[in-house]
Amino acid sequence: MTESLAAAGLGALPRLSRALIAGWCVLALELFVALGSAARELTSAWEVQNGLLGLAPTAMVAAGLVTLLGAGLAFLVEHAEVRALRGLLASVGALFGLVVGFGVGGGRHLATLQTRGGFALLVAGLCGALAWCVVAPIARLLRARAGWCFALIAAFGLAAELVNRFVLVRLYPAFHLGLASVVLISAPLAGEALDRALGASEARPGSPRRMPKGAWSVLFLALLALLVVPTARKLSHFDNFRLLVSERAPVAGCAVNLAARIAPNAPEDSVDCDTLSASERGEHAACVEATSETSGRTLDL
Repeated sequence: MTESLAAAGLGALPRLSRALIAGWCVLALELFVALGSAARELTSAWEVQNGLLGLAPTAMVAAGLVTLLGAGLAFLVEHAEVRALRGLLASVGALFGLVVGFGVGGGRHLATLQTRGGFALLVAGLCGALAWCVVAPIARLLRARAGWCFALIAAFGLAAELVNRFVLVRLYPAFHLGLASVVLISAPLAGEALDRALGASEARPGSPRRMPKGAWSVLFLALLALLVVPTARKLSHFDNFRLLVSERAPVAGCAVNLAARIAPNAPEDSVDCDTLSASERGEHAACVEATSETSGRTLDL
């Protein structure tokens, strides 16, 4: 019993590794496009380098955890022709729609609990019905034509990314967070389809591995988790970089918001500069900015 459980756990490691790599590839591609389009608004390569180093652990850990959930859902989708698993996936979709729908509600038109709850139930029903209808055909397509399945899921993820980027900008945070989650959750299934299309998971002869296949990615995720807090503090000093990523990269922007919660900015604006000495003023950015703004100016009455 113990040996069978251990074998099952080691067998799941390659799938988890592929899920992590797929999610990180999505994150890297999004940041590449976002920062490339904002090249003129970035001050220097130094800002990009240090901003990415500060953002990477938080973004990769957050994206990794979501894609690990997506790996489990991808496994269920592969066997979605079983009616019980199909119903389970429909229930997961309905629960997801309920949470997102309730989060989107609360505005002027959905102010009351009744209307907000009714809207959430409507979204839950639509998401559950959609999941029930599509998971079984996706499972058949994945088994018959993995390449076409990869293209379909990649197109779906791209559509969700574009909607997240250009629709209802700066409105309804739950809506954008839900779409970012959809992009990351769909990445592991796309990775599995690509792996099957390329035949990369087929057994190959060679020397035995000291480390189980796929374990490096999981260990790397654990190592990154130890760096989240110090790097989030470092990222808090790069306001321009954080603003550009938040505006142009929906998935990475969620990581920026998470890093801001982990390491919020120091309230430097509340410092009383007049009570500080000249040397102490130089240690506070607010006092330095105030001095540079008022120097060389006169007040005409």
